[in-house]
Amino acid sequence: DLEFKCSVKLRFRTYSVPCNVKIIDNKAYLVLEDSVQGVATGQAAVMYEDDKVIGSGWIIEATWLIIKRNLDKITIIKIWS
Repeated sequence: DLEFKCSVKLRFRTYSVPCNVKIIDNKAYLVLEDSVQGVATGQAAVMYEDDKVIGSGWIIEATWLIIKRNLDKITIIKIWS
């Protein structure tokens, strides 16, 4: 298993979002630090370290997690490359 922090872009003309990534069995699980609306299965997710592309894949599942202590919404994305 591999864990790291980076940023991810989910659409070409949008800003990148900081995230935590965990790779298990050739799948990357991304937990975004900011909520993102409209994340859909089949979209590309491109991971960056500064301006350098470090990985990408297709979104195969996206879920919302609501943390009750502060009511923040976090988007969790599972991708495969």
